[in-house]
Amino acid sequence: MRNTRVVGLVLLLSIALVFHILGTIKLSNDLNDLPSLLSLYNHPIFNQLLEWRKRIENSETMLPFNDQQVTASVQCSMKFVVFSKSWFSSTSSGSENSHHEQLLNTLKSILKLRNFRIFIPCITVVVDSTMNEKKNSKLDLETILQKQLNLNQQELKVSNSLQELNNNEFESWKQSQQPFSTLIYLVEEGYEFCERSLYHLMNIAKEAAMKKKKRNVYRASTGIVNGLIFNDKIMNEFLNKLIMEASTKKNPTSRFVLTELLVLDFLKKKDLYMHRWQLMTKEEIPKQNVNVHQPQCYETLIDPTSLFSFDVDRCKHSKFSPCERNDDDLLVENELNSKNKFIDTEFVHDTAQEVIFPATSKLSLSQLQQAESVLAELGSSCDQACVKKGMKCNREYFPYINRCDEFKQYHHLRCECLREEEATSRAPYLNQERCMIALRRSAFRCDSRPKDKAERRLCPCSPKETS
Repeated sequence: MRNTRVVGLVLLLSIALVFHILGTIKLSNDLNDLPSLLSLYNHPIFNQLLEWRKRIENSETMLPFNDQQVTASVQCSMKFVVFSKSWFSSTSSGSENSHHEQLLNTLKSILKLRNFRIFIPCITVVVDSTMNEKKNSKLDLETILQKQLNLNQQELKVSNSLQELNNNEFESWKQSQQPFSTLIYLVEEGYEFCERSLYHLMNIAKEAAMKKKKRNVYRASTGIVNGLIFNDKIMNEFLNKLIMEASTKKNPTSRFVLTELLVLDFLKKKDLYMHRWQLMTKEEIPKQNVNVHQPQCYETLIDPTSLFSFDVDRCKHSKFSPCERNDDDLLVENELNSKNKFIDTEFVHDTAQEVIFPATSKLSLSQLQQAESVLAELGSSCDQACVKKGMKCNREYFPYINRCDEFKQYHHLRCECLREEEATSRAPYLNQERCMIALRRSAFRCDSRPKDKAERRLCPCSPKETS
């Protein structure tokens, strides 16, 4: 009898293995038809993504998933204009090789967004002509970059001046009759996109398409012009302003310097929307900003040194700020809240409660199920608190415990939930009747102790790895 059961179990496992192999083969084959594969899931995010893709590209121009070249017939999903560092400083620091390496890293981070079935970026690098002493320096740089990155003329260009960029790329909007304008994303050399940020760029593109306002400008990163997103028409206006500003300089040969005040002056007549999360990271931090903790990847886009920041106090439940809503919108929201208790807490500070985990999550469901939030004793570090539970402190789990409901649901605490100030944010903690939520996950340290004797830290603990 026992042998029969063993044989039956082996047979069932064999059948399951066969189906698993067949399913894997089918999935591999289906990758060559990614839009059809995504449409089978009937998920709203996938549907929005596919709909957006169809608006900018005909099905005849779709490329096989594994192709490594973009043909001339394929339109750009988004244009990226990369400004060299010479536009932002009157003195050039670092060697020519280090600047070239930073430029390469910036370009590579843009190319990592590329998905030939869904998203095709086109890049233009703007260099300062006064810095180019060689006659053919622009042509040389363009050729070098195209060769190093294996790109063609359509995918990557180098422009020698703002006027050249404007004439070649953005004057054409006046004659264009296209109903859907390709978005322009401004990038400063030295910034790189965070991993898996394509999902968020799609959300911004969707928001821009829904609003259908020609004056809208979006921002998804800190910087002077870095992270600004708008259409061809606004880009044309922006370049014209910069060109006019440069022409008013007493010394025409002096290098033009971009400043945040100049950008602010241009944007004051536009509708600026801040994206909730920081989508880019910078290789180096200016010395004057060392003591100010700027947002890192996927932290709330609040920068104490900048004129542009997300309004987290007024827009607690929104992906964009400002987030003004009329009476009809509030009525609809209240009705939804009465039916679904999770709607009014879709965003709990930095953490989004979604049906599926956002694309920025590195952790699997099985890993999250093993994580545990532990309330440390007075004066104890998270390392000490986790060790007492036979676990270890793991900062990767920090975003998932940095929530009000984690204090109240798992620790049965009745406390007023407050947010730390962005400049001093470090970790979630309990201080008497206040539950403090942190704003900067990158500032969290497992070994740091509370600054106040009355503080008890909330710690992310995970099982120790077995050898």
